[in-house]
Amino acid sequence: MLKKYSYWVPPVILVMIYLLASMPVFAHATENQTITQMIQAIEQTGAEPTVIEMRTTVDLGMVDTTKDLTEAEISWSKRLNFSEKPKLMMEDSRYIYVTEENMGGITCVLRLIGVPQNDKFHTYVVVGLKGKRIHAQDMEKFRDQITALFKKASRIPQFSTCIRGIYSDKLSVDQQEDKIHEVLAALQANEIERLQDETVLSISAYTELWNPAITTGQHKMNLQVATHLDSLDSITRITVGTPIITAEY
Repeated sequence: MLKKYSYWVPPVILVMIYLLASMPVFAHATENQTITQMIQAIEQTGAEPTVIEMRTTVDLGMVDTTKDLTEAEISWSKRLNFSEKPKLMMEDSRYIYVTEENMGGITCVLRLIGVPQNDKFHTYVVVGLKGKRIHAQDMEKFRDQITALFKKASRIPQFSTCIRGIYSDKLSVDQQEDKIHEVLAALQANEIERLQDETVLSISAYTELWNPAITTGQHKMNLQVATHLDSLDSITRITVGTPIITAEY
């Protein structure tokens, strides 16, 4: 059975930290440059990028009633120019309003989540974008527009980005590691920790090419690269994420 991993921040298993001194030094990348660099790093290893995903979660604070939740969902749907009506789901007493829109081949999903707390609701908005390699520039524009909308509401969203690709070969774990190291070298990244089995390898790392990062143990981390052998399709998949991978891989 094909193994899938997601939302992984593993315990620290410090194997080695190496400095890629031979690589040229660049200024800190903007968000747009970050996506471009990640795509180029994958392509340089011989993989074909197939899917790009971006996601952000924003805390909107407390509201009093379910009516307030509905009004918040309608308000954010209008701001994002969604024409579809939200669907209401219940999950472990949480209210989840979901709206999905296709914008020029890009799937945009808005989730407004109300978590019961002291007779009120703590409210979060989750916005996700999903598209193909050819949609990269349009997705960047959507992300920037969404960021501007949240800033008007005095919220600062932090997007995570995942880029998936495929190799048309069945690569061994050693070969997968070579590909990951090529990506790390292209992005001037130092390995922090790893997860490995007979078909899957995932390495978390830190690069100074861009600023956003999380902390794991005593180390900063803002890049994760994972590969796995898909024996059913006779291919090998690669996923690159910042600051971590937030999708199945």
